[in-house]
Amino acid sequence: KTGAKYVFAGKFKNVSPDDSRIMIQGDFYRYNAQLKTSFRYEILKYYERMDDEAKVIKKQMIDSMPYAPKPASFRQIAFVFGGILLIGLVFMTLTGTNVWMDGEGNEGGETPTEN
Repeated sequence: KTGAKYVFAGKFKNVSPDDSRIMIQGDFYRYNAQLKTSFRYEILKYYERMDDEAKVIKKQMIDSMPYAPKPASFRQIAFVFGGILLIGLVFMTLTGTNVWMDGEGNEGGETPTEN
C-alpha cells in the first residue's frame, strides 16, 4: 500500500490505417483510493493534436480533484498562542517593562488646583 489518494494509469495503441501518421486510441484512468471509485477518459486523436487532448485530460481529471486541507487542531492553535504569549513576556522582561505595573501618575500625588 502506497498511501496515495489517487492513482493514474493509461493504455494506448496506434490504430492509424496510414503508416505515415499516428492515431492514438486508448483510455486514461483516475482511481480514487479513498472512495474506491474510478473515472475513465477515452482518447482517439492523431498525435499532432495530442496537446489539445492533454489539456482536456488535465482539466477533467486533475484540476477537478477536490482539495481538502486538514484544519489546524486545537493543540496546534494552543501551541502557537502559548508561544506568542511566552515570547511577549520574555521581551517585556528583557526591556524592563513590568507586566502588572499601573500607569504613570497613580502614586496619589498633588491634585491639580484651578486658578
